Amino acid sequence: MEIEEHPLYGVEVRFIDSFAPAIMGYVVTFICSLLTLLSVVREKVGGTFERLWVSPLRREEFILGYVIAFGMVALVQSGPILGLGKLVFDIVINGSVFWALVCIILFAVGNVGLDTLLSALAQTESQAILLFPLVVLPSVLLSGMMWPLQAIPRVLRPLSYLVPLTYGNKLLRAVMVKGVAPWQEPVGLARVLGFLTVTLAGLTLRASARE
Repeated sequence: MEIEEHPLYGVEVRFIDSFAPAIMGYVVTFICSLLTLLSVVREKVGGTFERLWVSPLRREEFILGYVIAFGMVALVQSGPILGLGKLVFDIVINGSVFWALVCIILFAVGNVGLDTLLSALAQTESQAILLFPLVVLPSVLLSGMMWPLQAIPRVLRPLSYLVPLTYGNKLLRAVMVKGVAPWQEPVGLARVLGFLTVTLAGLTLRASARE
């Protein structure tokens, strides 16, 4: 009897190969948080919102515009990072680059929605900067980006499952390292889609409440 092995992933995979998807997810979180918090608060302070609300523009259209714009910014930022990782560090990408970018866009849209909701707590740009670490630091320390979730202290581990980047990392690593389609990682995909849906629903309800 002869046994033929056909490994799908995990063969000669270096640390950088599994770290690159997490870095892409972190870049999306960092950029979306910084741009969204500062831009929304700046427009609030500058009176842009008051002028928009008296125009024929609907609030849902305004929110959609923000989501699309910052989602594209995150995509533009992640594309060069992916290319740099491949050309310079020669990271292994076993999966589809297209599906990886789709996952990044979904995660970026969810982050834009979350940060837009958080911007309601800030009245000035200084207050928005104070909110920024509340999003970024948990993403670094508790998402499994730097170390496995099993290495996080048991007291803090439940908080890891509340950090969106935890599931963004899980989904991106499945697509890029394992080479599977997004729907073949149902837990990560469901949580990312749930994160996106909840944040957009919260934005819609908040916009409706202002009418």
